[in-house]
Amino acid sequence: METLRLHTHEDPSGAVGLPTREASRTLEYALSDLAVRQAVKALNKSFHDVTLYGNRSMGFVNVWDPNVTSDGFTGFSQRRSFYLNIQNGTFAFSPPDACSPVDPTPHSCARGTDNNVGFYEFSSLPTLLKLMGGNDTFISRLDHYFEKGYFYAGNEPGFEAPWLYHYANRPDLRNDDSGAMAVLLVFHLLGLYPVPASKQLLIGPPFVCGYKLSNNLFDS
Repeated sequence: METLRLHTHEDPSGAVGLPTREASRTLEYALSDLAVRQAVKALNKSFHDVTLYGNRSMGFVNVWDPNVTSDGFTGFSQRRSFYLNIQNGTFAFSPPDACSPVDPTPHSCARGTDNNVGFYEFSSLPTLLKLMGGNDTFISRLDHYFEKGYFYAGNEPGFEAPWLYHYANRPDLRNDDSGAMAVLLVFHLLGLYPVPASKQLLIGPPFVCGYKLSNNLFDS
């Protein structure tokens, strides 16, 4: 009989086997538990099950270290040392900018830096805002996150980042490059690309069956 073997990537921290990337795993598991909680509630399951998964969805607070400072901001998601065979549960430091476009070295977070996956908590955004220092600091951290080049939209943890300004009551600050990203998406869906400073439209395969464009400025 063939033996099943689990293959894992080597963790730079020295951890081996399944207990790697603990910070990002915890954050993603918390979001998954929230999804389960919503499904359980929609299916009219027991109050116990709804409460169980609701409480588990708050697990992201267990990896929040309020003492880590990076780029002038304090508080980041970190691994807990009991995963490293140290049973006291203290935090084991990981550089918050690791595993990012700025520093691609992997560490306690997979598929994105601590700066990235640290925003990936829809289980309770109000709780995350408090942990980060309130609305103003949250906005400053988001601004810095984009300006520093930590943003990476190539994986799920980065998808929601440009929209998080809504949770700090500033939807007007949504990082969309003055609407350029949204407009670019529309053109891609239509199978068009407007060449800058010209009248040229490059034509490709659209993602819709049909459409009609009008220009009120030129009445066309």
